[in-house]
Amino acid sequence: MTVYKLDVPLHEPSRTVRGLVSLASRLTGRLIRFGAAIRARRSIKHLLTWDDRMLKDIGLTRGDVFAAVSGPIIEDAGQRLSRLASERQLADRATRSARRPLRHTFTRVQ
Repeated sequence: MTVYKLDVPLHEPSRTVRGLVSLASRLTGRLIRFGAAIRARRSIKHLLTWDDRMLKDIGLTRGDVFAAVSGPIIEDAGQRLSRLASERQLADRATRSARRPLRHTFTRVQ
């Protein structure tokens, strides 16, 4: 039986190599997020071809869609659209509850 001994020391990558790998990884991640943001924006822009009734059925307004796609290109338009729609729906609920007449129960004092 022959036993081979490796005398070659294993070295860690140099600081420069680690820095370049880290930079490449960050750039790749940003490019992937940028591509996803562009695809989401394109999909949301398609909602502008729908009529107002169809948008209302899914809980959106044309203004929500315009606001979502008019934000910064880096921001995810889908998340922005979801946030805008939620805020508007909460405001609508608050307005409806403010219009509702208050029910007072009076007790007769004898």
